[in-house]
Amino acid sequence: MEEKIGKTLVVTAVLLAVAPAFAAEDHSAHIKGPFATPMEVTKACLECHPKASGEVMKTSHWSWAREQEIAGKGKIAYGKKNIINNFCISLSGNNPRCTSCHVGYGWKDASFDFNDSSRVDCLVCHDKSGTYKKTPTGAGMPDEKVDLLAVAKSVGKPGLKNCGVCHFFGGGADSVKHGDLDSSLEKP
Repeated sequence: MEEKIGKTLVVTAVLLAVAPAFAAEDHSAHIKGPFATPMEVTKACLECHPKASGEVMKTSHWSWAREQEIAGKGKIAYGKKNIINNFCISLSGNNPRCTSCHVGYGWKDASFDFNDSSRVDCLVCHDKSGTYKKTPTGAGMPDEKVDLLAVAKSVGKPGLKNCGVCHFFGGGADSVKHGDLDSSLEKP
């Protein structure tokens, strides 16, 4: 139970940290479309929020790793992208499925450009329409049926539901990958 509370507090702390930087404002008047690709949406977001992608790109949500001290090896980038875990075993060999929860677009193999700011997925964290969905085996790309313009116009402050898209439903269903994180935490 303590671990579940701890993870809830971490998610809440992250939300509180980013909330002041993203005022609850109606974006429908600012967003013009249509958008042929999700990267075009990100470029539109960056016109008013030029530092946002750089901030995301410094997080473990982007890199799936963080620098850690490893005994006998020194500091190395270590995390989800380069370790064997007890659920899906390894990212290697199944990138398009595993990276469907990445906060970026198109991480299908080792050639992914982690320096391309247009690859940051603003919508997964800021969608308020409830219609944004990533393709399960699409390397972080949104489902082709998603109306990118409608979702972009709906954006707002991230909430627990946004976090839950990946953290509650990782592994394909509610509470599968993260047994202590499930949709009941949407309204703790």
